[in-house]
Amino acid sequence: MEIEALVRQIVVQVLKQLEQESKSPSAGEPRGKILAVVTGGYLGASDSFGAISKLIEEGFAVDVVLSHAASSVHPRDALQGQLRGARVRLETEVEHPYSLVQNYDLVIVAILTKFTAAKTVLLLTDTFPVAAVIDALWLGKPVIAASDSAELEGAPVPLDEAARCNLDRLAGLGVKLVRARNLADAAIQCLAGGHPANARFSDSIKKVQTGDKRDLPVPGESSDRAIGLPRLGKGRVIAREKTSSRRLITTLEIREALTGSRRIPAKGALVTPLARELARDLGIELVDEEEKCA
Repeated sequence: MEIEALVRQIVVQVLKQLEQESKSPSAGEPRGKILAVVTGGYLGASDSFGAISKLIEEGFAVDVVLSHAASSVHPRDALQGQLRGARVRLETEVEHPYSLVQNYDLVIVAILTKFTAAKTVLLLTDTFPVAAVIDALWLGKPVIAASDSAELEGAPVPLDEAARCNLDRLAGLGVKLVRARNLADAAIQCLAGGHPANARFSDSIKKVQTGDKRDLPVPGESSDRAIGLPRLGKGRVIAREKTSSRRLITTLEIREALTGSRRIPAKGALVTPLARELARDLGIELVDEEEKCA
């Protein structure tokens, strides 16, 4: 019995040592790889860029990608000079987001705008920042976003609630929302503790695609957080405009086709530009395609 107890203690100590070594990067290796997506917002930008600099100082490898809108607000040359040690590129210089985010341990949206938040909760992956967030969540990668530019504090109540509604739904998909000044600490904590694949995102995707509203907030419930239906007071809801009944093909449908026939019936459907690009890259055929989505 004494020998068995001794062996057990040795095994425990060896396992602890192996676990510690697995958490400690080898000499010269970064503590983790982070993709920082920058949009055209400006509120909290200074704090977010300071957070990126801190992450670099802490030993993380950070690659920065500027969206089309960001390149006119935050010039790349100036940002490259500010973020020494980071690689700063334009979205036109990188591969498709689905392939890109696979190379990183964490995706951060350094400046989340109202526009990007709204399009993400509606799964409209026709811009680089939205596609990067959706693809990261799809792959089980953690996503952290600085929400300073996505809020409408001080605006009329309906507008403020609409913005908060989008942020609530974004958090429900698995995006961790923080203030820009807390971005670096949130990223360090996330990578130190690991991040399990977020099953809620896949479930939410299926619910949105199939129209299943179970477990999703609906108008009239206490949360009052249905997409596009902000409340105007007790019992009053802004009416949603009637939308087209035509089917929309996004990158989500393209990825799902990888496990099937690799052919998608597209007659009469609208195909987003990113979906078309991803289909071409992955060899997915769009059959009887009639009209492009502008």
